[in-house]
Amino acid sequence: MTSTEAVKREIERFLRSPAPEVLCITGSWGVGKTYTWQTILDRVRSKRETGLSRYSYVSLFGIDSLEGMKTAIFENLEFLLPEGSTSLERFLSGGNAALKGGKKLAGALSALPVPYLGGALSKAQPFLFSAIRNQIVCIDDLERRGSISVKDVFGLISYLREQRACKAVFLLNRGQLDDAGQKQFDDYFEKVIDTQLLLAPTSEEALAIAITDSDDLSSLIRQHCERLKISNIRVIKKIERLIRMLDEQILSHCSPDIARQIVHSMVMFGWRKLDAGAAPPPSSYLRRGEFERYTIGRAEFQDEEHASDDPERERWDVILNDYGWGMMDDLDDALLSFVETNLLDADDIVEGERS
Repeated sequence: MTSTEAVKREIERFLRSPAPEVLCITGSWGVGKTYTWQTILDRVRSKRETGLSRYSYVSLFGIDSLEGMKTAIFENLEFLLPEGSTSLERFLSGGNAALKGGKKLAGALSALPVPYLGGALSKAQPFLFSAIRNQIVCIDDLERRGSISVKDVFGLISYLREQRACKAVFLLNRGQLDDAGQKQFDDYFEKVIDTQLLLAPTSEEALAIAITDSDDLSSLIRQHCERLKISNIRVIKKIERLIRMLDEQILSHCSPDIARQIVHSMVMFGWRKLDAGAAPPPSSYLRRGEFERYTIGRAEFQDEEHASDDPERERWDVILNDYGWGMMDDLDDALLSFVETNLLDADDIVEGERS
């Protein structure tokens, strides 16, 4: 069983259990945390096997206060099963859309100079939040939160678990928390988080999610991404989009050998531009031929990017050698310009192909 399969099994167990608990799923941006969570939730939901019947998904991106977080949890309340078992749940299930609209209207009206109306709507907020109990709450983007503190977020989730019998899951890139957030996360981790999982899919697993078609072009993109061990789903999808932009105007009119060269180069250029976390070789290094890469003198390299990082250069050499990267030509220059600018000059690429 791979680590990704173990993560999926634990998510399934979490969803099927009614017991109050807090799960934390961490991983780099683009590895598919939200996708994996939602896919498993949909599958368990379709079988009507969720331990709790109510659910809220909340992104903390830009949320600045506990009141804003509470409001978001209520507004995003939905039922995983056709309807609740109590009269309140059936009321919420049937009128949830209207209640969401009412809450948004309440927020707008509370800003109007009508003290009685705004005050009444504001006083209704605690009652609305009281409906949040015995449910699953998914908190995404903790690292992208607004001015709300990690301590306050943890405090509210702990309250929901202990006093409202809720289950909660955090989806975040822990390495991207700011210093204050990281300290509070570490300080309160043991008190709040019951289970932490690291989602780190292999390139093969990420490609299975990102590229689902089986045509020749998809297979070629998949093959080259795997050679570079790209495991960021978002990066893979963006590389695929760039290549498919060339398909109708250029690839479909090329010889098979030229088409393979284009895909080979595009995957490399796309990875270099989009996957900064993987520290790919800079474009200046890609322009060097194999002989020059291995024979260049240390003094000559002093003014180049990452000049003093010999271990990094050695890593780049291994990557480029395994990928079969040689000397760039005019076609590669045109493709690199397209990747860097996102402006497609088909004539420039065709001219590079002919030269």
